[in-house]
Amino acid sequence: MYKSANKHFLIIGGMGPQASILAHKMIIDRASFLGAQNNHDYPRITHVSINVADFISDSSHKEKAKRYIIKCLKEIDHATIDQAVIACNTAHILLDDLRNVCGFEILSLIDATKEHVAKNIHATKLGVLSTAS
Repeated sequence: MYKSANKHFLIIGGMGPQASILAHKMIIDRASFLGAQNNHDYPRITHVSINVADFISDSSHKEKAKRYIIKCLKEIDHATIDQAVIACNTAHILLDDLRNVCGFEILSLIDATKEHVAKNIHATKLGVLSTAS
């Protein structure tokens, strides 16, 4: 059995719904790669798709969006979450605010990418694409 089958992952999505779907697929693919074969071998995944107004293109929506995201996250049983991730890179501008109100770890995709690059990519320059904010 896959060793993380009893883990509970939370995908905080909806801000770039396609990114949320990709994150979900990547967790499943990683579990398969690590040996998951049957339904009970896979981790529990809660995928919350939060339908907020676009606060990236229009920053006047940022505070209202943040309050709504926090409200949605408070509806989840925090005691069961082992790790969470915000699927949208740009929405990481709210990461610190969300970490301050959640009782579970929220992985920074940006920090994880930096760590991966530092360990595995032997390059002198690296480009990053992002939306303006």
